[in-house]
Order: sequence, then C-alpha cells, then structure tokens
Amino acid sequence: MNENAKKILIVEDEVRSCLISEHQENELIDEEINQLLQQFNLEDRRFQSIDSLSGGQKQRLLIACLLARKAPYLLLDEALAQMDPKAIKEFVSL
Repeated sequence: MNENAKKILIVEDEVRSCLISEHQENELIDEEINQLLQQFNLEDRRFQSIDSLSGGQKQRLLIACLLARKAPYLLLDEALAQMDPKAIKEFVSL
C-alpha cells in the first residue's frame, strides 16, 4: 500500500476501536458492535466510509462510541443540532 494513501475509516472500525480501547474481550466485541449499530440505526452503514455519513449519522456514531466506552456520564452540547425530525425522535427514544 502506498505510504501516502489515506486509510478509509468505516463505521464498524470506529466502534471497534472504542471497544478495544476499553479492553473488551475479543469474542464480545462483534456482539457489542452489532448491538450499538442496531441501537443507533447504523447497521446498514456498517461498511460505509465515515466521511460519507450525514451530520446526524456522524453524531449518532459518536454517541455510540461514547457509550461503548462505558462512561458513567454523558454530557451533550447541541446533540440534536444536525439531525432531521425523524432522527431526533429516534434519538430521544434511546
């Protein structure tokens, strides 16, 4: 691979990196990725480039990654700002 080639980051890899950084056991990582992607309605975007996601999808991915890290608190500033009405409704129901 060309050293200057940019690695394409996909949705699954982003969630996986958050789980690995929290020292999850390997056999549980795939299961948790599936759960998080389903919970945030991103399962059909699993192998999609992060750059190609909409603003709202990127926000949902970010929050999924934060939840993967098992943070005791989650503070959100304008969490709904880039979401359409349907996405807002889905997010609030989470």
